[in-house]
Amino acid sequence: QLSDLSDRLQQQRKKLHEIEEQRDQTEQQIRHRLVVLYKTGEVGLIRALLSETGSPREIAELLAVADRDLTDCDAKGLSDDWQLAIAYNAALQLATVAVAACGYRVGREAHHYRTIQSLTLSVGADVGLAAQLDSFRKKRNISDYERAGVVSSKEAQEMAALATELRTQVQNWLKSTHPELL
Repeated sequence: QLSDLSDRLQQQRKKLHEIEEQRDQTEQQIRHRLVVLYKTGEVGLIRALLSETGSPREIAELLAVADRDLTDCDAKGLSDDWQLAIAYNAALQLATVAVAACGYRVGREAHHYRTIQSLTLSVGADVGLAAQLDSFRKKRNISDYERAGVVSSKEAQEMAALATELRTQVQNWLKSTHPELL
């Protein structure tokens, strides 16, 4: 029995060491991304992140909003403008989940833009994904505030697919880095 306990203890120590290495690697990646962000002039994003601890309840509520929007954006009879706006909101909520899971919230100034850009720091999203979301953000602003009919069916479908992809990415990231929030 003592031998079994010793083996189990050794296995637990090995797991703990692996978790610590993963944590250190993640912290190093975040530091690197912050340096890149600083060098590219996006310092405003860093200043816009305000410390605030996320909770499992907050994460669950934001994920529920995103899931509702992912379902609703596929409803029959929606205009392309509205379909894109709903899918965009799902993606925005998912980006908000990632920021909250990291213990922050984005300040009010340029909230949508900074929330989207933070995906590269939080879940490690590709810069191209953030750029595509930002393009859809601009398109949504035009359709919401300036004129109707500016969104094509293809754009609405692309935004819905992007939000669905982001949902999977955020869920997997939460499972691997913040399982305590699920």
